[in-house]
Amino acid sequence: MISHPSTVPPGVRIKLDISSKIANDIVSICIGHLSSPKKHALEEMGVWVGVFTNLLRSALNNVMYDYIETALTPRLSTRELKKLQHNKDFPICSTRKQFDNIMLVRLIKKQSPSLYEFLEKIQPYPGVRNEILQDIRVFSNIDKHATILQVKKGSIVGFIGQTADGKPITFPRIISGRMVWKTDGGIRSRDIPGPQLIDMRLSLFATPAGWEMYFIQRGEAKSQQRGLTAFVFGARSYVEHVIIRFNNTWM
Repeated sequence: MISHPSTVPPGVRIKLDISSKIANDIVSICIGHLSSPKKHALEEMGVWVGVFTNLLRSALNNVMYDYIETALTPRLSTRELKKLQHNKDFPICSTRKQFDNIMLVRLIKKQSPSLYEFLEKIQPYPGVRNEILQDIRVFSNIDKHATILQVKKGSIVGFIGQTADGKPITFPRIISGRMVWKTDGGIRSRDIPGPQLIDMRLSLFATPAGWEMYFIQRGEAKSQQRGLTAFVFGARSYVEHVIIRFNNTWM
């Protein structure tokens, strides 16, 4: 069980714990699929990613609702309350203009400037900000209003990645069920008895036959694919961080 600061409300805490379990279950489904492929495993993953993102989206809406009812509503006029009646979602926007045009945001800016600054700072503007919140919004909307999220699997023949500071790294080769790599001391190897998650950030699994990865299709282009494990674990952690910071800003 995860330990949460007291600024996370009990009901939201439960949603975060459930989302953690779902993230781990998704990895288990991936490993099961790599061990013994199931006909509808990818669809099952897509369903669970939808449930996962809807939980996180609703957790964000829950803390915003708490703020509105506790701190914002008592300060508003009857006219402002009427305008806010159907506008209580946690804002996630693609542009500053879109963000500032939201009635709730304008009221927060007027009544709680420090909270406005925090919310604006975390907005996932493309190319310049962390896009996790945008992915949560997009995936949740697809699942609720369109179709089951599409999860795909890809095999990797030769793989070169990057470290956090942008330096190239070459992943070990997998030959006849063994992972083989070079070190300053010579050639090293170890057995790969079965599928295992090697790199969460890259959604990279090792199997006795080679490297595999799973990703979520966000749009038509390959550039709109999101690594499955990178998303579920990154999103879960980031949303908890946002909730704690959000509540600490106004409570």
